[in-house]
Amino acid sequence: MNLPSPLKAGLVVFVSAIGTIVASDLILRSFGYLPQVDHGWLLGENVKSRVPDNKTILVRPQFLTDQYYAGDPTRETVVTLGDSFVEGHPVAARDSYPAVLSRLLGASGRPVNVINMGLGDSGPDQHLRLFKEHLLPRLTPAIVAWSFYSNDISDNLQQAVYDIEDESLVPVDAAKHWLHIRHNIYRSIPLPTTIKESSPVLRLLFRAQELWGKRGIELQDPNARALSREKIRLAIEEMERLAQTLGFRVYYVLIAPQAAYLRKLGPQVSEQDALFWSQEYQVSEYEQLRPIVARQPQFIDAWFGDPELQFCGSRFEPRPWSSLFADDGRDHNPLGSRHFNEAGYHLLAEIVAACLSDDEAERPPDEWQ
Repeated sequence: MNLPSPLKAGLVVFVSAIGTIVASDLILRSFGYLPQVDHGWLLGENVKSRVPDNKTILVRPQFLTDQYYAGDPTRETVVTLGDSFVEGHPVAARDSYPAVLSRLLGASGRPVNVINMGLGDSGPDQHLRLFKEHLLPRLTPAIVAWSFYSNDISDNLQQAVYDIEDESLVPVDAAKHWLHIRHNIYRSIPLPTTIKESSPVLRLLFRAQELWGKRGIELQDPNARALSREKIRLAIEEMERLAQTLGFRVYYVLIAPQAAYLRKLGPQVSEQDALFWSQEYQVSEYEQLRPIVARQPQFIDAWFGDPELQFCGSRFEPRPWSSLFADDGRDHNPLGSRHFNEAGYHLLAEIVAACLSDDEAERPPDEWQ
């Protein structure tokens, strides 16, 4: 086949580039070299769980389809908003907190549509923009349960999709974020996923791109952290404004990290251990985030370490905190940062369901519809 010269040249460059990557990979693998990158879980079999989005950086593909938001029109719609604790890592979808919440409310005689808007590895910036840009154009919920977690301050810095101008949140172009760009590049490389996932050369290139994209972000800079906290405060204010305008209610759920339990309730907690866990970043961020979220009237304090579990006028059976976290190898996060297991998510759903039911009991019957 006689190809045009420019096409031949392009083909030669392409084949040479692929050959260089493969040859370099073989050399680097022989030394066991595989650079670590942020959000590395997306470079592999989970790549299809996210698509690039110009508003939220990355998004679950089902959020872009109208079908995902369809439900029984005769029922109230409850939206659960947040990060991986809402999405449901590392349990099966039916054991996630939103799925259990739906079953509990249905069993109590209050069937609802529950829409899981959890987005793992995201922060409040992204949650608010996801809610405004993708959900609200399709429906108006009756209730929003917005969950917060200790790494939200850092996520708001590393994955900013809002800036502050004149004391207001202003959207920024998420398509310029390094993670959005990396995901596009990764998906477009014509190699099998198994090869791309384990390629030292690609990892090295992505690591360089990540460092370039994060330049200027100082996670421990007090001014930067103050900016992140202010964005969270403004995001809550914006959510409250939307709630008043559109007529829905918002509950703010603050999930305590595993490190907070280890600091106070860990086995044989010595003074040294308590000091170690109190200085762990998850605890530090949790303590900085708590005053912002806790001042909200519809605040749900998801701390399960008290001997008597009482929430929203209901008492729950106390459970050992250590039985609530996925310490069985499914969650690869370090100790102190692990997610709930099935029991933990079930307890969270029980508490949120009780708070929703308690709120309904206090409202006049003609306001229930």
